[in-house]
Amino acid sequence: AALIDSMGARLRQHYPEIGRTLLVCIRSQDAGVRVAALSAVSTTASSWCMDAELMQHWQDVANAVMEIGAAAAIGSLQGDAAKALAAALHALAALVVTLRSESLIRASVELACRVLGTGTSPCSAEACRTQALQVLRALAKGGTAQDCLLPEDAWGASIRAICLTSKDAAPSVDDIDEVSVSAQAARECLRVAARAAPRIVLPLVLEAAREAAQSKDALDRASSVHMVVFALCGAREAELGWAVPLVRALADSTVWVRQAAYEGAVLLAESLRPSTAATEGLLLLLAALAERLPTESEPELVRKAAEAVTAIFGESTTDEAISVLRAVVEGLLRATTLAVTASAAAAHGSNDMCTVASVVGALAAAIGAAAAAAADHFAPLALPAAGTFLELLRAKSAATAEGKAHPSAHVMTPAVVASCIDAAGAVVASAWSDANLRPARDELATIAGAVLADDRAPSEVRASAHTFFRWVALASFEEFTGTLRQVVPVAVEALRDNDGGEVVRYSGLRRAVRTGQQEERVTAIEALGAYAAATGVGFAPFLSLVLPAVCGQAQHVSAEVRASTAGALERMGRVLVTLAGNLPVGTPDRAAAVAMAQAVCQALCSLIAAPGLDGSRALRAALLAKEDLVECNGFSALAGSEAIAALDAAAEGRRADDVESSCAGEDELEQDT
Repeated sequence: AALIDSMGARLRQHYPEIGRTLLVCIRSQDAGVRVAALSAVSTTASSWCMDAELMQHWQDVANAVMEIGAAAAIGSLQGDAAKALAAALHALAALVVTLRSESLIRASVELACRVLGTGTSPCSAEACRTQALQVLRALAKGGTAQDCLLPEDAWGASIRAICLTSKDAAPSVDDIDEVSVSAQAARECLRVAARAAPRIVLPLVLEAAREAAQSKDALDRASSVHMVVFALCGAREAELGWAVPLVRALADSTVWVRQAAYEGAVLLAESLRPSTAATEGLLLLLAALAERLPTESEPELVRKAAEAVTAIFGESTTDEAISVLRAVVEGLLRATTLAVTASAAAAHGSNDMCTVASVVGALAAAIGAAAAAAADHFAPLALPAAGTFLELLRAKSAATAEGKAHPSAHVMTPAVVASCIDAAGAVVASAWSDANLRPARDELATIAGAVLADDRAPSEVRASAHTFFRWVALASFEEFTGTLRQVVPVAVEALRDNDGGEVVRYSGLRRAVRTGQQEERVTAIEALGAYAAATGVGFAPFLSLVLPAVCGQAQHVSAEVRASTAGALERMGRVLVTLAGNLPVGTPDRAAAVAMAQAVCQALCSLIAAPGLDGSRALRAALLAKEDLVECNGFSALAGSEAIAALDAAAEGRRADDVESSCAGEDELEQDT
C-alpha cells in the first residue's frame, strides 16, 4: 500500500500480482493478515483502478471484501469480527466510488444499514458504525465527480439509518461539547446527503425528526434538532417555518435539547443562503434567544446562546435586526449582570470561574455584534451597553492599580478584556454624536489607548484596541486626525513583529498557523486602512511609514492577513488619488505620490500571483481591490499605464466574482474524513 501510494503507475506491471496476493490475504484464516489486507485495499483503491484491464482484479477483491464484511456483521467470522468489519467497510467506501458497480453499491448500502440498525455486537462497535456511515457518505458524495451514486430506492433506508445514528446515546456529563464519533459522523453524513439530493433527503429527515421530537427521551428530542440542523446546513435553502423546531427546543427543560438548538442556530446562520424564509427564521430565533437568555440556568448554555446571537447578527442587515434589537440587547445586558454576580461565588482560578469568564466574553461579543449589525438604530442602547463594559474594565483596572481583587476582577481574563474593548468600539461608534455618551466614550478610549501603549499587554487585548480605534475612526472621520500619532506607530510596529504563524514543510510548502500575534496583525492592518479612509488628507504624513509596512504583508503565509492587506491597499490607493489632486505635476510631492501608487500596484500584483501560497479568500480580496482601483480614473492616471497593465496581466482575465471566497464549513464538507 505504501509503495503504490508513493509510486503509483510506475508499479503498474505488478498490479495483477498484487491484486492476487491481496485477494488471498483477505480470505486468510489469520485475523491479523485479513485486517491488514483490507486496510491495504482501501489505501490503494484510487491508484489501482486505472483502466478496464485491471477492473476484474478489483471486482474479485471487492467481492471478497463484501464476503468478509457480511460474515463479520452476522458474527460468523473467526477472530476480531468488529475490527474486520470496520476494515471491510473502510475498504468498501473506496471501492464503491472507484468501481461504480451497481451490484456492489446495493450490497454495500444493505450492509451499512444493517450495521447502523443493529444494537448488538460486533455491529454496534463505534468504529463499525462510523465506517458504515462513511460508506453512505461516499455514495452520496460520489467521489471526485461529485455525482450521487446512491440508488433512488435506497434513500429511505439510508436516511432512516443515518438519523438513528445521529443520536448520542451516552453524552458526557462532565463535558457537554463531547460528542460520540459515530453521532458526529452521522450528522456530517446528513449534511452531505442533503447537499447531494435536498428534495429527496429533507422530507425524509423532517419526518424522522418529527417522530423523535415527540419522544419522552430527551436525547431523542435533541437528536431531532441535530437532524434538522445538519440537513438544512447541507441543503442551504430554508422553507417557511424551518425555525419552529429550534424555537420549541429552546424552551425544553433538558440541557441536551437546548444545547442542540443553540448550536444549531450558529450553524444555520452561517450556512443558509440569504432568503426571506431564512431571515424570518433567524429573527424568530433571535426573539426566542432574547427571552431565554436571562433565564438560562446553565452557564455553558448561556455562552452558546450568546454565540448564536453573534452568528445571527453577523448575517443580518440593519433593517432586519431592528425589530428585535432592543429585546435582544436588554436580554444580553441582564445575562451579563447575572454572570458577573455569579462570579462572586466562584473560587479564583477554578473551573467555575473559567466558565463564567467565557460566558461574559461571549455576551460582550454578542453585544458588539448587535451594535455592528444595527449601528443606525443602536444609539438608545449605547449608554447602558457602554456602562456595562466600563464597569467591568474599571474593575480590572482597580484590581491592577490597588493590588487587591475587585469582586468582578477575577472574571476579567485577557480574553474577556479583549471582548469588552472590541465590542465597546462598535457601541460608541453607533452613537458618536450623542453628548450623553461622551464621558463614557472618552474613558473607553483612554483604556484602549493605555492597552496600545503597554508592551506587556497580551496580543489579543492589543488586537481589540486596534479594532476599537478602527470603529472610532470610521465614526469620527477627520476628527480622528489628532489621534493618528497615538495609534498609527503602534499598528505599524505590530506588522514588523514575527507572529510565529508560518510552518515550512519538508517539501518546501509554506503553511499558516493561527496565533494570537497573527490576530493582532490582521486587526492592525484593518485599522490602518480604516484610518486612511476616515481621515483622508490628514493621513498623508503617515503614508511613507505605513505603506511599506502594509505592502510587506503581501507575501504573508496567512490568507487572512493577505485579504486584510488587499483591503487596506485599496483604501490607501484612494487616499493617494485625493492627495495627488492638489499636487502640481513635476513637483517632488507629486513624484512621491506616483511612486506610492506604483508600490500599491506591485503589492496587489504580488497578492494576486501569490507564488507558493493558497487561499481563495485572499485572491478574491486582491482582485476586488484591483478592480476598484483600476475603475478609479484618478488612480490609473496617477500610477501610470505600465503599472495598470501589470495589474491586468497579473489578473489574467480573472475577476473577483469568478473566485469563491473560502468558507470553513464548506471546506470541511469537501474533505474526506
